[in-house]
Amino acid sequence: MRSHIKKMALIKHIATAVAVSMMLTGCGTALALPAPAADGQTYDGNIRIEDGMLQPMLEFSNGRDPAYTNEGSDIIRYCVYVETDHDTDNDGMADLVKALVQVPRGAVDGKYKAATIYDPTPYGAGVVEENTDGAEAWYLEKEFDYKLLYKDCEKRKPAGIMSTYEAAAAADPAKDWNYSVPNSSMPGYAYMGVYNYFLVRGYAVVE
Repeated sequence: MRSHIKKMALIKHIATAVAVSMMLTGCGTALALPAPAADGQTYDGNIRIEDGMLQPMLEFSNGRDPAYTNEGSDIIRYCVYVETDHDTDNDGMADLVKALVQVPRGAVDGKYKAATIYDPTPYGAGVVEENTDGAEAWYLEKEFDYKLLYKDCEKRKPAGIMSTYEAAAAADPAKDWNYSVPNSSMPGYAYMGVYNYFLVRGYAVVE
């Protein structure tokens, strides 16, 4: 039960951070307009419903493409860091959890409120492979004391705010999600393409 409550709390933290980011879209300058959608229609930012079902509404852009950029993309991608209630590295400050956000441009522009798929898996950003030589795990600098997990920790003070478009302009795909996980054969955010079916139909995805 405790792990379920903590997981729900993390979802709430991520939802709040992304919601605030999307509410502040008016603070920045819009990126370049996207190309016409695959069906020949120019993407107008609105959802399309036929026979009670969402239809593809935008042209898919592959965030894995080495040449990918948010400029001209129907899907805006960026990362945010969400403050938790834990201090697992014992530095006295609340930990930050990295979240990859993928959201249709129309939702960023405020044309509709996107239904959002939240996937708070701890494996999203990548995991290291097991060290099989009997030594300490690759990622452990020192033995972890689980008694410290629920101790009080200091919260950070925000340095300011930024709009979704400002976050998108600052995004660096090579460093933010298209990186190689150290001591592993996995790429960062190995599951980022799982929800592409929903992305092109107007959903937002947060991992």
